Amino acid sequence: ETLAKLNEFRNGRSFTDAVLCVGHEEFPCHRNVLAVSSPYFNAMFSSDLKESREAKICLNEVSPWTLRRLIDYAYTGKIEITVDNAQDLLAASSLFQYPVIVDGCCEFLMKHLHPSNCLGIEDFAHLHSCSKLEADAHRFALD
Repeated sequence: ETLAKLNEFRNGRSFTDAVLCVGHEEFPCHRNVLAVSSPYFNAMFSSDLKESREAKICLNEVSPWTLRRLIDYAYTGKIEITVDNAQDLLAASSLFQYPVIVDGCCEFLMKHLHPSNCLGIEDFAHLHSCSKLEADAHRFALD
């Protein structure tokens, strides 16, 4: 119930104390919600990094669409993984340290291995240190 209320506050831009931005898109949010949901944001906001003192934090490593989904996840605990977003979500979740999403994306990609994508997924999994997915994709390629 508390998280739902914080999400209402975020959507109404009440009591937000940070704005994450990607390109021209801005996402008002609460530092404490991001910090409790992600070790990455916890470290960012509780250290001597300049981001801990700035109201606007620009993140250029992800797309606006992906960042919006991760912020929604921080507030709701829910995310939809699809064929179209699994790799983007995995990469961003790995970067921003959302291990539950990383695991969900890896599981999703394992279930969707196909001769046309197994080598690409193997390389992608290696790049993001997803050893089980990498091994499964490799085995799939050999079969």
